[in-house]
Amino acid sequence: MYVPSTSSNHQKAPFYLRKTDVFPIDPFEFYYSEIYSDDVFDYRHVTIKEPYRKYIPKFCIFTEDEWRGIGIQMSLGWEHFLIHNPEPHILIFRRPKKN
Repeated sequence: MYVPSTSSNHQKAPFYLRKTDVFPIDPFEFYYSEIYSDDVFDYRHVTIKEPYRKYIPKFCIFTEDEWRGIGIQMSLGWEHFLIHNPEPHILIFRRPKKN
């Protein structure tokens, strides 16, 4: 009797591992905004420079492994949470505000 494999060998590798000639991008190739806040969160946006935009999937929220995998470097606690539809090359992050 044939039992299908449940191993992950047949799954597609993450996009940033399929383009090893591009990723990780040098962290200096991103524009990191200053941190701005409201009562609950600190926010920061990261802009991907023009030459790399074609390699980044548009309109998806990245996990921490994914955004670190493309080369973004920030301290622990940040999450990519918002897509700026007119400009999907701008990634918006937040973290709980420290009291």
